Amino acid sequence: MSFLSKAIQYIAIIVILHSGFSSYEFHQTAKQLSLDSISNVIALPIDIKYEAIAGLLLFIISVFVSFEKIEYYSLRRQEGHSIETLSQGQYLKYITLNKATDRDNMINSDPTGDVSYTPNMVHIHEKRKQMRDWIQKQQETS
Repeated sequence: MSFLSKAIQYIAIIVILHSGFSSYEFHQTAKQLSLDSISNVIALPIDIKYEAIAGLLLFIISVFVSFEKIEYYSLRRQEGHSIETLSQGQYLKYITLNKATDRDNMINSDPTGDVSYTPNMVHIHEKRKQMRDWIQKQQETS
């Protein structure tokens, strides 16, 4: 966690605790007032609600600020070197798709063969027609 996220998180916790304490004090005072006079239940003041919501939003912001880039261990370990970590930007390298597909086309390879070749997705009406014709032909010959 960075210093900024920790600072925002501590402020958020203090704000949430203060709103909780204010709510407790308000309810204690409301109990005393309701014992003295017969009245309806008094709603929680809007400023305490806003304080609690602001504390929760600050806490959520602190969580998002605390995210860091993912680091990976190197796949190739070089002799005499300790294990180095690679950040997310170093791990994946940019490739141009046109060069990759040119190479695949030259060696007659389809990189999306598993996706584009789907034998179970056939034109079912055509297959049924072929099957009916074949059955008719078999019945005529027998």
